[in-house]
This record gives sequence, C-alpha cells and structure tokens, in this order.
Amino acid sequence: IFFRVSSHAAVNVLMGGCCCKKPQGFVDLDNAAAAAEGQEMSPVSIEGLRKQVQSLEKGRQREVEALQRQLQGEKEESSNAQQKLQLEITQLQTQIAHTQDSLRLLKASPQSDSVAQQVYIARRQMLEAFTCALSHWRARTLMHETLLLWQQWLQQRRALALTVCETRQDIQQRAVQSLEVMARHARIRTCYQTWFSWNHQHRRARVRAALTSSPRVLQVSTHKAVRLTVDSKFKFGSPDPYAALLTQHSTIHTAVQKGTYNPEWEETHLLALDAGVTVFAVEIYNRGGRSDTMLARQDVLFGELPAERDVELTIPLKVRHHNEWVDSQDTMLYLTLKARGPGWV
Repeated sequence: IFFRVSSHAAVNVLMGGCCCKKPQGFVDLDNAAAAAEGQEMSPVSIEGLRKQVQSLEKGRQREVEALQRQLQGEKEESSNAQQKLQLEITQLQTQIAHTQDSLRLLKASPQSDSVAQQVYIARRQMLEAFTCALSHWRARTLMHETLLLWQQWLQQRRALALTVCETRQDIQQRAVQSLEVMARHARIRTCYQTWFSWNHQHRRARVRAALTSSPRVLQVSTHKAVRLTVDSKFKFGSPDPYAALLTQHSTIHTAVQKGTYNPEWEETHLLALDAGVTVFAVEIYNRGGRSDTMLARQDVLFGELPAERDVELTIPLKVRHHNEWVDSQDTMLYLTLKARGPGWV
C-alpha cells in the first residue's frame, strides 16, 4: 500500500502560505483607509478613484477565481484520497479480523504458527500507518475549512472597502451639490445687491440731474390720509394703501401701510418741475394681489411758493362712488410743500 507523500507536502506548503503571508495583490485596507482619511479628495479625482476601484476589483476577482479553482482541485483530490483510504482501511480491518480469527484458532490448536503472528504484526503496522494518513487527511480538511473562512473574510473586507468608497463618493457628490447651491445663492444675492445698488444710485443720479437741469425743485412731505373709503364691489377687508406723486417726468411711490383706512407715511420726496408748472397729481392706491385699485386722487395746485419755507396743506380728495369720481368732505390728505432752488425767487 502506497501513500502519496507529495500531497502531504503540498498541504504543508499551502498551510504555510495561508498562515505566513498574504496573497499577491492584497491591499491592507485598514492602512489605506487610515491614509485616505487624512487626505481630502477633490471632486476631480472621483472618476480616477472609480477607475482605480474597478481595476482593483478586477484583480481581486481574478485572484478569487484562481483560489476557487485551487480549492476545487484540492477538494477533488481530498475526496479521492478519502475514498481510497476508507476502502483500504476497510480491507485492512477485514484482513485483521481474519488474522485474529486465525490466531484464535492457532492458540486453540496445540501447534503455534510464527508466520501467522508475523503477518498479524505487519498488518497491525499497516493499520497504524493508515490511521496516521487518516489524521493527515483530517488536518488537510481543517486546512480547507480555514481557507474557506479566510476567503469569506477577504470578500467581506472587499465589500466593506467598496461600501466605504461609495460612501465617500456620495459625500463628495453631496458636497459638490451643496457648493453649487451656495454658489447659485451667492450669484442671486450678488445680482440682487447689484440691482439694489444700481437702483439707489440711479435714483440719486436722477435727483442730482433734476437739481442741476431744473432750478425749480419742490420738496413734498406726505404725512397722512384720513378716512379712506373703498367701493363696495372692491371691498375685501381693510385696504393696504400707498400714495403716488406724479409729475411730467417721474412718478414716486410711498411705502405700503398694511390694513388701515388712515395711513401715515411721513415720507419726503423731491419733485423736479419745469418752469411755469404749478400743479402735480396725488393718487392713493390699494395694493392688491393681482392689480392695484385706486382709492382716491387729487390735483395739488400750489402756485407761487415762498422760498425755503414750509407750507402745510390739507387737501380734500376725490373718491370713487358708483364708478364716478366725486369730491369728498371726509377723506383728507395732509402735505407739506417747500420750494427749493433758485427758480422760485
């Protein structure tokens, strides 16, 4: 009976390789993750990282396939060796049983046979050899189980590494999206600030141009309006009134007062007037959701005003009554006029 020593040597070599060194192409994921945590990955490197992970995964897949083929060959070889050992052990046990029967017969007989005893001893040694081979086969099976556990651990580590890479990519993509949203908000805020600054400068420039081009500048202080009325078909709660000052060249609006019939604005504006103009219009509107509704209006006649002196006016307004504008004795507007510029002298 021959026992293949080459398989036993291959088992020892494979066991030593599994216990002493890692397979070629193995990456220490703990050290790689620790090194990657200290570095910030730019959005540009996402595609490169994806390609690197794909190439690493392909290499590891080839490595796993090679290990699987090796394991399959070892399993087949172990299965054949196990069957052969079991068959030989069964035959040897049968022969030992026959030998023991023969020895019992010899002991019972008056003559002893030394040849039968030698055969029994030889077969006993063969049984011990096969028992040792069976223990080696069991160690080899344990090695296969250890190798399978190591392969499962390696697959779990690879899945964990891929999950970490995908999580980092997701975090980077969300960071890029957040930066894009912040940049868009910054552009909107910059545009709004630019428009607000331009509008403010434009209004100041328009006033300066009016002061330089026209010597007649009228300072109008809009104080308040009392007892405004709203036509029944336009009445939906309290109005939100604001006043508009109209001249030949410009229209100036006051702020909107929320929910009141007696708005108080207390605002001062400058009106540039042409020579000979002695009138400007005042209109009061209700700020609506889709359109504004006019509540009252009146033309303010000021005539010749004393220079640099305040002139207080209380003006009755015209209100809407059945689609007609009629003078009201209750709805009043309070203004203060002041002549500015050399054109009033």
